[in-house]
Amino acid sequence: MKKNRPESCGVGRLLFKAFVSVVLLLAASVSGAFAQSTIDVTGKVIDADGQPVVGASVVVAGTYTGTTTGADGGFALKAREGQELEVSFIGMSTQRVPVSAVPVTVTLESESTMIEQAVVIGYGTAKKRDLTGSIVNVDAATIANRPASNPLASLQGRVAGVQITNSGRAGQDPEIRIRGTNSINGFAPLYVVDGMFTDNINYLNANDIESFEILKDPSSLAIFGVRGANGVIMVTTKSARQNGVKVSFNAYAGLKYVTPMPDMLDPYEYALWQYEQSVYRNSVSSMYEPYFGVYEDMHLYKNYAGNDWKKIVFGRSATTQNYNVALTGKGDKMTYSASYTRQMDDAVMITSDFVRDNFTFKFQHKPSRKVTLDFQSRFSDTKISGSGANEQSGGRSSDPRMRYVMQYSPIPLKGLSAEGFDDDEFYKNSGLFTPTEYIRDNDRIQKRRNLALSGGFSWTIAKNLVFRSNLNLEFNWNENQRFFGITTYYARMNSVVKDHPAIELTNTDSRRISNYNTLSYDFKDLLPKKHRLNILVGQELNTSKSRTLTADIDGFPVTFSARQAFRFTTEGTAVSTNNFYATPDNLLSFFTRINYSYDDRYLVTGTLRADGSSKFQKSQPWGYFPSGAVAWRISEEPFLKEAEWLSQLKLRASIGLAGNDNIPGGQTLAEYTSDNTQLLPFETSVSYWSQGKYMTNPDLVWETTVSRNVGLDFGFFNNRLNGNLDLYLNTTHDQLILFPIKGAGYTHQYRNMGSTQNKGIELALNAVLVDQRDYSLQFSFNIAMNRNKVLDLGGLDRIEAYSSWASTQIDYDFVVTPGQSLGQIWGYVSDGRYPASDFTWTGSSWQANEGVLDNSHIAGNGWGPGAVRFRDLGGDPDAISAGTDRTVLGCTLPKATGGFSLAGRIKGFDFNANFTYTLGNKILNVNKAEYTSTAGYRYQNLLTAMSSGNRWQSIDAAGQRITDPALLDEINRSTTMWTPMSAYRYVSSYIVEDGSFLRLNSATIGYSLPEALLRKIRLTQLRIYVTGTNLFCWTGYSGFDPEVDTRRSTPLTPGVDYSPYPKTRGFIVGLNLTF
Repeated sequence: MKKNRPESCGVGRLLFKAFVSVVLLLAASVSGAFAQSTIDVTGKVIDADGQPVVGASVVVAGTYTGTTTGADGGFALKAREGQELEVSFIGMSTQRVPVSAVPVTVTLESESTMIEQAVVIGYGTAKKRDLTGSIVNVDAATIANRPASNPLASLQGRVAGVQITNSGRAGQDPEIRIRGTNSINGFAPLYVVDGMFTDNINYLNANDIESFEILKDPSSLAIFGVRGANGVIMVTTKSARQNGVKVSFNAYAGLKYVTPMPDMLDPYEYALWQYEQSVYRNSVSSMYEPYFGVYEDMHLYKNYAGNDWKKIVFGRSATTQNYNVALTGKGDKMTYSASYTRQMDDAVMITSDFVRDNFTFKFQHKPSRKVTLDFQSRFSDTKISGSGANEQSGGRSSDPRMRYVMQYSPIPLKGLSAEGFDDDEFYKNSGLFTPTEYIRDNDRIQKRRNLALSGGFSWTIAKNLVFRSNLNLEFNWNENQRFFGITTYYARMNSVVKDHPAIELTNTDSRRISNYNTLSYDFKDLLPKKHRLNILVGQELNTSKSRTLTADIDGFPVTFSARQAFRFTTEGTAVSTNNFYATPDNLLSFFTRINYSYDDRYLVTGTLRADGSSKFQKSQPWGYFPSGAVAWRISEEPFLKEAEWLSQLKLRASIGLAGNDNIPGGQTLAEYTSDNTQLLPFETSVSYWSQGKYMTNPDLVWETTVSRNVGLDFGFFNNRLNGNLDLYLNTTHDQLILFPIKGAGYTHQYRNMGSTQNKGIELALNAVLVDQRDYSLQFSFNIAMNRNKVLDLGGLDRIEAYSSWASTQIDYDFVVTPGQSLGQIWGYVSDGRYPASDFTWTGSSWQANEGVLDNSHIAGNGWGPGAVRFRDLGGDPDAISAGTDRTVLGCTLPKATGGFSLAGRIKGFDFNANFTYTLGNKILNVNKAEYTSTAGYRYQNLLTAMSSGNRWQSIDAAGQRITDPALLDEINRSTTMWTPMSAYRYVSSYIVEDGSFLRLNSATIGYSLPEALLRKIRLTQLRIYVTGTNLFCWTGYSGFDPEVDTRRSTPLTPGVDYSPYPKTRGFIVGLNLTF
């Protein structure tokens, strides 16, 4: 018997108790800091020229207690020792100074100096004014405005050129594209968390993030070499920013509801269609009457409630909770921070939930003036229970639960029990099992643990000469327990012990070790005052390994549930065990960067990186990635110095080369692995040695992307209106494509073939509409337009791709062709339906008249009046042919994406609203195809678009089949749809829809308690807020939600909507508390 292992939530509770104990001890040791008295604070605010600033705002940081400066720039107010004053004025940079009994003088500089703000770049930081590239910063306040289990969701609609598609459920990573799809082999960006490379950031908690930096152009990306072609998202986690000790507590809780889903036929319409379908099949007595009764009793189904499977499966009010406690401290030589967060979500789907615990610790110590030591650790423990979302990584739908929910009979049919017409028999006729049973039979438990450790050492060897060394370690432990109940395809068809439950247990352990060393020198003391030169050289080594242990166990007792099978594994038959060690991935890199500026007006940046990858042959492992960039700060020119309306104006241009080696290891040299198979006629699986399914290719080289960017940064009227405009052109060559091959014993081979192009324009605007002491209002807007084109495919005319939603009934539904963009949908052009006048009744069936295009192979039993009709595009003049009558139906890539937001405050109240939009993309709504046609199945429910008032009618009021063509055409004059009867699934223009939408992603209203009340309860800040998410979506799309991409096994089939997890609408109440 398998012993129970401790649940991840149990580990979380133990760590939480230990963490709270430490926090309480530290808090107790500094309790005196919270009992300081109120003092009178006076001072004066001046500008850079020493002149008084009249009307400046002086506020106690973290509160709404404040005043404004008088005619002499002076101010007076009360505050507590240990607090800080925040001093601001329109057009000038904000300053913070500690509270003191001694009068203070605060100097505010022109807002143009806001570009002195430091931003994170590759292997360091830079002043915003010195940037020659396109880098966008998103701060902690923006991230906190939209609570989500994955922090990337908060970026949606915030950054021009960054398209984010969320699945809707906790634990599912969003899909991110930066400036389109450069690589046919994938488009995921590189993530860098506090200097550590990582594949994703789903283990991070939004409360721990200080800022995002999104790097998009060649000047910013080339320093990352092989990993930078698809863009870089840099994450900086929080550290103490002010002296003293601070304890904060943040929490929110709320409910989520599923958004409206498409309507299906009610019991009466469902029964009516089943009768009409049985008439088509000439099987009323065998197919209809045993389960529905006679036609004369059809009226009994009117006003019958039936089973609302959508409500049964997705109708519960799911809860979401998040609790975070953090401790930060800062002194002269030491800075530290620690935090713990617990996220708990109940999914709207029954039996599903999500729990995650996060622990972070950061420490920095300066033992001397020249040496700085850094250490940080992050631990994440995630557990996802239940069915969760549909599997979207596989090519075929292994668990299409939404389809079962939508199409299962709303009527409890007679005999659906142990007697007579059982559930298995119903499946044979409908392709469906009871939704609740099918969900239980696809149960799963996923556990993810991540531990990241990082240590750094900085040494100022000599004046302006700094050496930096970092060692990063990342460990991942993923456990996936998958249950296959007796209704699943695997248990019925592929299991060694068929029609019995089975499980698959998968444990994946991976580790990544990286070390980088940099040496930088600032030549400021060696050059004339107007010249600035900084040089960085560095070396980096990355190595990663992974191991996957998979065990397949079949033949459990039919009464076993998932939890029983997971715990009592010896009750089944072990048929396969595979301990797979992936080929190690090693990357050795050398890089350099040179920054030069003259008179703070003319800026030049040059980078060069050399990457050596173990994924390529030893004779050609190296790739070289240079970049160059220039910038001109036009606003600093003498002829514009007197232009008071102009705050900043900078022109940028850059060109660079980035790489991609996103292929598995072992693709250039033959490696034999041990595997097993159940396909041969043995009672149990047998092992064998092979080179795998992929043929090796010793000639593989780097995929490279040449990027060009021209940008303009601008600000007007003391930066009350500011923004940036970028134009770019990216060309990717030597695409690493997984190419299908036949006849060689292999299925695929990686090849360098083809090139793609992405070009576009991005605009971001920010406006301060109102900024007064008691109220303010800001507006931001961004838009990005990207055009993708496949330049060539290595001599091929096209590549065909299939999203695999209809098994083998469709050969492919997407094509990639030179001169066109990715995402081209392939199918028939819908041409309505055949009128009855096209047919003649023979006494037993309909026969098409001469000259009528034959579509009987798709229509099946529905061939005749009202059958679906496609447009003849040439080729066979007598019949619709898949080879000649299909064409491109539209492109799933959007023409424009973006977002806008409105934020403000009125005294103690604050508010914000965030919108996202997408324009001009098509969606392949294959749900619509399944829910409007039978494809040979019986008893499946249909969309209301196929109700009796909309679809072609073939029976009269007495339930008799109409065989008079003239009468058929007459009674169907008011209907518009064809008959749902068909023999096969198909793709037509009917299921290709416009996916444009405008969504109110989130809206928040908050209130902060006034300082007078905070003093009484000894707090620094107390804010309560209410947030709504996904409050409305304005779209013409008829499916579940226009933000969808469910078939992710290949980037060649984007924008497919098949059996999706439903979107939710949520409302939460939150608290921000600081001591």
